[in-house]
Amino acid sequence: MPLALPCGIDLASVEEAVRATFYDRGVQYVRQGRVVRSRWDGAETALQGEVVGRGAVYSVTVYFVRDDDESLVFEEGDCSCPVGFNCKHVAALVVAVSDQPRGTPKRSRRPLTWEESLGSVLASGSAGSGVERVRFPWPLS
Repeated sequence: MPLALPCGIDLASVEEAVRATFYDRGVQYVRQGRVVRSRWDGAETALQGEVVGRGAVYSVTVYFVRDDDESLVFEEGDCSCPVGFNCKHVAALVVAVSDQPRGTPKRSRRPLTWEESLGSVLASGSAGSGVERVRFPWPLS
């Protein structure tokens, strides 16, 4: 029987906090049935559970805050794995108990702001050469 949470979870806030790679790996873990236990703690506005990782079962606690419309917005997640914070096990636990169909969580990936886009372009320069290279993802003609 799936865990019934008091309201919906904003999965976009989870993906933004854990980043796309951990989020996607968490979705894979849900599809593989690796979330083995979950429990809602209303007093702490926290989700607790266990997720099977590579060779170990990790204890996960995810904390939320309530939005204006009473949705649960991800605040942070702790895990007993080596990463320890906002990892794929955290993402898996949240996705597993969300009200979305199993393995197909709703994601509203927001477009990058121009500052974020420019920052990623500038960060791709070669380190240590003394010359910063800028690669533009669009043609300059």
